[in-house]
Amino acid sequence: MIRINPSIPAVVLGFQYGGLGVARSLGRLGVRVHGVDRDRRAPGFASRYCRGAHVWDCEQAPVADTLTFLDDLGKRVGPAVLIPTTDAAAVLVAEHADELTPRFLFPRPSPRVVRALTDKREVFRLAQEHGVPTPAAVFPRSRDDVLQFLSCASFPVMLKAINPTRLERRTGHRLLVTRTPEELLRHYGEWEEADAPNLMLQEYVPGDDTTVWMFNGVFNEWSECVAGFTGQKLRQHPAHGGATSLGVCADNAEVARITSRFMWALRYQGVLDIGFRYDARDGRYKLLDPNPRIGATFRLFVDEQGMDVVRFLYSDLTGQPAWLAPMRAGRKWILEDADLGSSLVRARDGRLTLRGWIGSLRGVEEGAWFARDDLRPLWSMARRLVRRVLGGVARRLGAPRLLAGLARWRDAWGRIVNRRVKSLLGAVAFRTGLHGVLLQDKAVIVLFQGVSERAEAFRDYCDFFEKYFRVISLGQLLDRLASGKDVSRCLVITFDDGYRDNHDVAAAELTLRRLPACFFVTTELIGSRAAPAWGMSEGDKPVWMGWDEVRGLAARGFEIGSHTMTHVDLSRAPGDAATREILGSKSRLERELGASVRHFSYPFGQRDQITEANRAVVRMAGFECCLSAYGGLVAAGADAFHLQRQPVSPWYVSPSHFGFDLLEAALERPLRCKHAVPERRVQSAA
Repeated sequence: MIRINPSIPAVVLGFQYGGLGVARSLGRLGVRVHGVDRDRRAPGFASRYCRGAHVWDCEQAPVADTLTFLDDLGKRVGPAVLIPTTDAAAVLVAEHADELTPRFLFPRPSPRVVRALTDKREVFRLAQEHGVPTPAAVFPRSRDDVLQFLSCASFPVMLKAINPTRLERRTGHRLLVTRTPEELLRHYGEWEEADAPNLMLQEYVPGDDTTVWMFNGVFNEWSECVAGFTGQKLRQHPAHGGATSLGVCADNAEVARITSRFMWALRYQGVLDIGFRYDARDGRYKLLDPNPRIGATFRLFVDEQGMDVVRFLYSDLTGQPAWLAPMRAGRKWILEDADLGSSLVRARDGRLTLRGWIGSLRGVEEGAWFARDDLRPLWSMARRLVRRVLGGVARRLGAPRLLAGLARWRDAWGRIVNRRVKSLLGAVAFRTGLHGVLLQDKAVIVLFQGVSERAEAFRDYCDFFEKYFRVISLGQLLDRLASGKDVSRCLVITFDDGYRDNHDVAAAELTLRRLPACFFVTTELIGSRAAPAWGMSEGDKPVWMGWDEVRGLAARGFEIGSHTMTHVDLSRAPGDAATREILGSKSRLERELGASVRHFSYPFGQRDQITEANRAVVRMAGFECCLSAYGGLVAAGADAFHLQRQPVSPWYVSPSHFGFDLLEAALERPLRCKHAVPERRVQSAA
């Protein structure tokens, strides 16, 4: 196997299943992958291989804003390989390469060629110009043009989008196989944009899904193919022109030859994903859709040493040698949810039996969502699928009451059944000692906020911590991490903001038990009557500690840390304001306490609210650590300025329920803690 130095991170634009595949492919080599997507709940963000989730709509946001966003991201992650997975992102990168080059590494194809390959009208023209077979097509500008076409048309006819993304956002469709003039006219009228025509009419090439062949490859700066793979679709969704739902890696020298000659003629460089359909009528492969970017199905194509086009691209851009080994012919890849739908349609039409379906799955080596070492994206996708199916059934039945009933059932399941089951499983795991195995070389930092309304629950948590963990101070954990000492089952208790009940309730209980803790306070809230929205509990105004209480905590041996001056979202604050918040809080705390302050925690503390620029200010200020609030554990050898905390919120019905989430995080590092206190969430830019 080729060994790759993973020191340079990667930023992936578009983080649906294609982007998830990129994260897994590079992440398994040790590359730090950051994902960018407009969907905050993109299942790929749940991957253990996604080191940073950044919410941004590269297609709809103004280009200037997107370039600013990427420039800021590049500053935070350092020089990185930039990988677009959508046509719009590929065009953006190509057309603004000069602005992006200082922060990122990426191929430099001609912007004119990239834009042409994402425009089906231009693709048709280029194919004719360079002698590449393609289905006949016309590009009507009005209904009259369609009527003129119908005068000599033979059906079926493909009604397709010139810009598929634009049509899909408007209608939910990319193409349709029309079988009558009436059907074509109806859908043309419903789909077309009169002021910006976006539809084409294309000859329908007969044949089933297996007549579609794909090529994935990487072309160097001289437009030579340095790594090329071919494969065949076995099923696609939707039928007659959808994405691959089941494919097989298979050799096709003719498809590779046509593609290589076409790209050389266009002087193309970079990654290419392209499709052809074999036309049995004349024995030729006809060009369908070229994509000047990583294809969503790229993980179908792997050679005998585990290399795919993403790994070849990364090696090339980072100056590392790589060579192509024989392709893994017969390897199958599946898009689980889409293939289920495609298989059901085939079964309904009598084209697929249960035996045939089972047989078709032999040889599947990888799924788009499922991975044994990365299960969370599958669960996230499955939840979406179930919600979509149930919602579709309810809408089809025309039953608003059923929809409301399903919503109530789902809420009841989340509030009662699901949490109780997790609580029981957590109790079993801890009582049997399983937690000791799963938490080997892992420490836990827990986060509390106000505890007055849950004083009894807080005592239960203390009992739980004492029984199953080694409770130590944050300073002791930092020392263990720095010296390489064992951190297995170590637990640190922390509190954020500076609520009065931290002093009156929590500290009193901790003192009785002789348990250490660290209290992070927001300096300008101490002694005030401020009532920020995130601090309200069912309309009740928060009560903050005074400086005497803060000094009293320090006198009892508790650690005091900084939580900024005004609890601002540092990722949104201007640079000078963020610096003032960090430095000012430390200065005020040290003046009031007469002692140095070593620890810092981020307000809100979600992953996308912690920037490298602000982390650098925290280091410069003399702090010894940074704590987040998006969930997760602390592994042996962790960087003290990237410490994760597991919030304790009212969501948990018991300490063992909380413990279940800890063990789940130990099995697989989650992106964020889904049960973090809701009012602390701050929306990202979009």
